[in-house]
Amino acid sequence: MELMNSLSIGLSQKLFLTQKMKLSLKILQMNSKELNEFIQKEQESNILIKIEKREIGRRNSYKDSEYDPYGEVTEKEISFYDHLYSQIGELSLTQRMKEICEYIVDNIDSRGYISHWLRHPYNQFDFEKCLEIVRGFDPIGVAGDDLKSCLLLQLNEDEIYEKIIIEDYLEDLAYGDKRKIAKSVGIDMKKMIKAIERIKSLNPIPSNGYYIEERREKLIPDAYVKVDGENINIKLNEQVIPRILIEQSESSCGNKKYEKYISKCRKRAEFIISCIKQRQETLKRVIEEVIIRQKEFFLGGELKPLTLLEVADSLEMHQSTVSRSIKNRDIDIDGRIMTLKDLFAKQFKPRNNNGTTDEMTRDYIKDIIYKTVMTEDKNKPYSDETLAKLLLKEKIKISRRTIAKYREEILLPSSSKRKRRSKNNRIGEYMKEVK
Repeated sequence: MELMNSLSIGLSQKLFLTQKMKLSLKILQMNSKELNEFIQKEQESNILIKIEKREIGRRNSYKDSEYDPYGEVTEKEISFYDHLYSQIGELSLTQRMKEICEYIVDNIDSRGYISHWLRHPYNQFDFEKCLEIVRGFDPIGVAGDDLKSCLLLQLNEDEIYEKIIIEDYLEDLAYGDKRKIAKSVGIDMKKMIKAIERIKSLNPIPSNGYYIEERREKLIPDAYVKVDGENINIKLNEQVIPRILIEQSESSCGNKKYEKYISKCRKRAEFIISCIKQRQETLKRVIEEVIIRQKEFFLGGELKPLTLLEVADSLEMHQSTVSRSIKNRDIDIDGRIMTLKDLFAKQFKPRNNNGTTDEMTRDYIKDIIYKTVMTEDKNKPYSDETLAKLLLKEKIKISRRTIAKYREEILLPSSSKRKRRSKNNRIGEYMKEVK
């Protein structure tokens, strides 16, 4: 009989510890919004938990039962950025593609433009695909690099003369030199006037007519990163996590069941508080380690190859702990939102002298090919053989045929098709595009 009682106690204790461990891991991988929702539910089921009133930035304090740092977003009228984000949700995209689209929208300015030199941590091919998707959003013309790009996005394929005028003579058009433009384009004044009227009907500022807020609060960062010269300062965003207080309650009232219930509530509340504290400490350590290792990127350089295992070994943590810490975490870098996971760059490790065929390496090589083609002289584009030689200088041995295959997969035309046409051949070029 004693043996049976001892065995029962041992099993019960092991089960209790397992539940606590699961809860601790669950809290660790919650983002700020999920943690707020979790605390709200705990407050509803635990009579000892009280959420401390506090102010978040310029917001008013919330009553305990109304604490919701995300609620203000839904209370406002639909803004320009809300309108763009809603269109991402309507598309059937992978989670990765949605993240990139959201990143692009985050970097669209109040006019509706996006800088052509925007630095990003994504695969260039994937980024360009997502940029094309966002440029198809309403209002038409959004996410153009500049005025010309914005206007061109609003034209139909068959509006050839309008395209040529915008691309090559927009500045001349501002000075009203219509006859000179018509002669250069090769059209009569009647067509010229019609083209100008069409151009005037375009919207140079896509955000016109929409409510513009300073910065959408949809992505509330878990940490702020401030770059000051060579110094990088990191601060956790503690304001989005409410403080939990434990209400005082009479523990000895003579009612054993009530006393047991109160004791259980207190232990649960104390454990949750300790888990949140541990979450914050772990998150800060991981963010600091990642940023130290990627310091060159924050100072204007490129991302270095970095793995979860490297960070875990350095911090003497388990790899899964680091993985949970960076899941769905956003950081604010001088006003620009970025996911923490994107600071972990893949490393290129060919298996032999002939290169490799694994997926990671193919993406790496495609990215190099894409960037090389984008910076080539358009009058003298690189042939596939030349691209193979350029990659060989990077210690990547790959055949011309494979270059052609990868080039076609990322939708890059051959060198002959990439060669820039002169302005005199521009109309013929557009005619081919329309056909």
